[in-house]
Amino acid sequence: MSSKIDTSEHADVKRQINAENETYSSDFSLNISGHVYEIKSVTSDTFDSFVKNHPNTDVCQLTSWAKVKSPAWVSEHIALFCDDKMVAAASLLFRKIPMTPWSLCYSPRGFLVDFDNPSDVEAIVKACIHVAKKHRAFEIKIDPNIERTQGKTAITRLKENGFIHKGFTMGIVDSQPRFAMITNIDRSLDDVLNSFEKETKRLVGRSQKFELCIEECGIDKLDVFSNIMEITGKRDRFFIRDNDYFEKILNYFSGDAELFLVSTTYENLYALKMREKSELKKSKDKLNLKLNTLMSKIEDLNSEVSDHEKLSSLERKTKNIKKELDIIDKKILDNDAVTNGDVSNKVKNGFGNEKIYLSGALMVYCGSIAYYMYAASIDEYRELFPNYFMQWELMKIAKERGCKFYDFGGVSGYTDEEDLKNDAAAGLYYFKKTFGTVLFERVGEFDLVINPFVKQLFNTAMKMRKTLLSLKK
Repeated sequence: MSSKIDTSEHADVKRQINAENETYSSDFSLNISGHVYEIKSVTSDTFDSFVKNHPNTDVCQLTSWAKVKSPAWVSEHIALFCDDKMVAAASLLFRKIPMTPWSLCYSPRGFLVDFDNPSDVEAIVKACIHVAKKHRAFEIKIDPNIERTQGKTAITRLKENGFIHKGFTMGIVDSQPRFAMITNIDRSLDDVLNSFEKETKRLVGRSQKFELCIEECGIDKLDVFSNIMEITGKRDRFFIRDNDYFEKILNYFSGDAELFLVSTTYENLYALKMREKSELKKSKDKLNLKLNTLMSKIEDLNSEVSDHEKLSSLERKTKNIKKELDIIDKKILDNDAVTNGDVSNKVKNGFGNEKIYLSGALMVYCGSIAYYMYAASIDEYRELFPNYFMQWELMKIAKERGCKFYDFGGVSGYTDEEDLKNDAAAGLYYFKKTFGTVLFERVGEFDLVINPFVKQLFNTAMKMRKTLLSLKK
């Protein structure tokens, strides 16, 4: 199934990436309770290894992610040592405020530190402030990858060191979603599949019968994926990334990012539709036979004018059968549109093996976590359930790589039916929750203000911008 991403056409980029195994250094040193903390120079590999193996690991703390976010964001990577042992890490992203000397500092899913150790927390905070000031950052934003019920200590430690907790917000409003849907794949495949909701498990099973194919693709197929993304973005009304962005992810993450596409062929689709047509006609014949029998019974009862209750029952059954026949007739018409149209012509003209791409996903891996980061699907042939097929296959692939968790990505956090009625992102939750997921709630976002005056000016400017944008609508 799998083949390595072909980057032969991007050899220069690959050499550049390999050369970027750079070191990170600073002049920071701090003594806390007799222990000396220092920022030391480490390679990208060493830094990323620490990130991947940390209990609160997240893909956004990798040096690769910082490269993806450049040049809009400038990065610094802090490797904090205590007594010659690396105890904490922080990937800091800096974005300059236009027409000012100031910048905003953001550590996505940072910091990676043992929050049960107050000295380590104090040291990483002071180290980050030290580096942030060099970039003239007026504020540091973080949103640690810590589950809420386990985050009481983290909240306390961060507040002790000057951070303001922005609360347990709902919705997809923070820099990163506070809620995510995650499936535990650190168990047998049967157990994973049995954790799915009944209907989802059934649809996964059905999708397996359609001879769909999932393939790992290289950069040469990015245009296919981007096209599907564009279709999905317009349909579901979300922001669409361009080809260059996805290419950066594949390049900078190298083997830790994979592009997958689900496809069928015109020949396979034609054969499926012909089988479906045959089955529909058989079902129609059976229903017509049943209908004729009922109509005959009704005719006999009408002539007798005896059992009105039985007559009503037969008439209801007749009505239901006619509805079923109408549905079958519509399915036959839809089927004919496929088998008598472009699909049929492709097969007849020798293009039967040409692929039809139905859906795709860009997966990124970090330690024990597989991230279902970007995904899309076309509107046609949804009756083949390519998204259900893709989810199951990707979970199996992630498990083969040694991952323990499959991260479906963010949701709003609403689970109550009344709240979901007014939630624009409700569809995401309903789909993701059927795959044996649990709702992972993080502790939220924290701000540490370094320069209160600039912070106030920034807030005022953002409010004015928001007002102006609302007036333009």
